[in-house]
Amino acid sequence: MSGECKVVSDVPEWLDHDYLCKVLIKDDQRDSQDWESQIIRFKKLVNNLATELFQAKLTNRKSPSKAIDVMIKTISENTTNYFKIPFHHQELMCKREIGVYIEFLSEVEKIQKEIGDNDIFSPKFYHSSEKPVVMIVEDLSQKGYFPNIQKTTLNDSKNLLEKIAKMHAFSYYIAKKRGKDYSKFDNFFTDLSQNVPLIHDAYDIFMEGIKTWPGCQQFADKLNKFKPHYNKALTNLFSSKNDDSKFSVLVHGDLYTYNVLYEPNDEIILVYQLTSWRSPAYDLIGFFNAFCTIDDNAYNRDLLIKHYHENFRLTLKKLDFNEYIPTLLDVHVELVKYGLLDLMYWSVYATTHFARMDLHRVPNKVRAGEDGKEEGPTWKCPGQTTEYLWYI
Repeated sequence: MSGECKVVSDVPEWLDHDYLCKVLIKDDQRDSQDWESQIIRFKKLVNNLATELFQAKLTNRKSPSKAIDVMIKTISENTTNYFKIPFHHQELMCKREIGVYIEFLSEVEKIQKEIGDNDIFSPKFYHSSEKPVVMIVEDLSQKGYFPNIQKTTLNDSKNLLEKIAKMHAFSYYIAKKRGKDYSKFDNFFTDLSQNVPLIHDAYDIFMEGIKTWPGCQQFADKLNKFKPHYNKALTNLFSSKNDDSKFSVLVHGDLYTYNVLYEPNDEIILVYQLTSWRSPAYDLIGFFNAFCTIDDNAYNRDLLIKHYHENFRLTLKKLDFNEYIPTLLDVHVELVKYGLLDLMYWSVYATTHFARMDLHRVPNKVRAGEDGKEEGPTWKCPGQTTEYLWYI
């Protein structure tokens, strides 16, 4: 093969035009002379993980409308990551993401065809391999999908909950009626919960910041007394095997801004990385902390929980599921049982809450982008000695 490949920035040697044609083009259409490609390294805003991302485009010269836009994810031992997660864990994360596409989302697509459901759960999956670890999915940015970095409105929250509830219901149905064993997707954080500095450092920062909030000193004192037990309690929570859960589903496991993509017409797609067979509380508590406004958390939480359960129940009914359907009470019990997650998320997202409570700009502090230009100011809560980036 000798098609034209335009490489805009550095990519691995194996990632070339021939490779793209081999894994993306069907055999009967694979004459590389008919295709041209472009590959660029995707610039992440924050290098959270040791994955490397590339964008690629294959265009058919004879039929320019036949273009394939993809995101390519691979792993590099040379890439540092903010969370300081070891490379072999990063590799497991990527393989888990591949497993979710192959073993769950592909099954969901089959069922959707059977019942005439056109909802979209994820980007189109094209290819994966283990050596090197590679996953290729559709690049949805070319269709106008984008992450919403603002706290959502109540209507946005309901739309996202509907997608989460539907995903949970499909996994519950497939496990119960089709005998699929998703328990092998155990919680990825079983051993990481002790080793991710962000989780434990955030607790101290949260205690430090909450002391400055009027009327909150009593809570800071209680948090300080609980601190010696926090790490062990969190580890026990993540390592539990769901034996005492009312019910388990395949949870997304990492609901935050850049893992939820919105299309201009309000279609929502999830990006999966830490999917686990757990209590739905893991997703619901994550959702409330990452996507809900403070007001909706305070005044509309019960309404949103009910909305989640109603969509979970209705999805199972549409699937003609005639076994026990967990009740609204069951959902509430799970949320109480896993309430420690609320504390974890509150501390991890502490800077967001600090910024909303009392914004103070740190003089002469900016974050320089790769081109040396200012990307945004650094903010911190008064009395907070550790500076965290907060972009307004």
